[in-house]
Amino acid sequence: MARCTDLSDLAGLALPDDRSGFLATGGAGYTDQTKIFREIYNILLRHLGELRELYARYRASLPRFGSDPFTLQSYQVWLFARDAGLLTPSCSLTRFNRCLFSGPRHHSDVAPADMAHLMPLTREDTMPLRAQSADGGTSNKG
Repeated sequence: MARCTDLSDLAGLALPDDRSGFLATGGAGYTDQTKIFREIYNILLRHLGELRELYARYRASLPRFGSDPFTLQSYQVWLFARDAGLLTPSCSLTRFNRCLFSGPRHHSDVAPADMAHLMPLTREDTMPLRAQSADGGTSNKG
């Protein structure tokens, strides 16, 4: 499943910066993105039957004439988001759309020629910019 499912849009969220309030204990979580993605794929595999059933149910809801019967249309995804409780006052439909329809995978579908000019901004790219100063604090180089 890992070879046919692209989750590269989640790379920036795989290890969140905000972990305040949690004690740093051994075994409390993963810090390696490959382990995090392996767990995501395991969860997807565990619930694959339920996910396929949900996909088929929402794909069949309110079909449009002439649309591909095997793909979800945007309004069907919106129905799912509403029914699943994903839309809240802090996560509006506009914000949900930005999360759903952005990222490197979607950008390459819309404008493949731009991919050579884009550089990903990920945790690994920003970490070398910070260096320890003599007093133990961090300072930005750049």
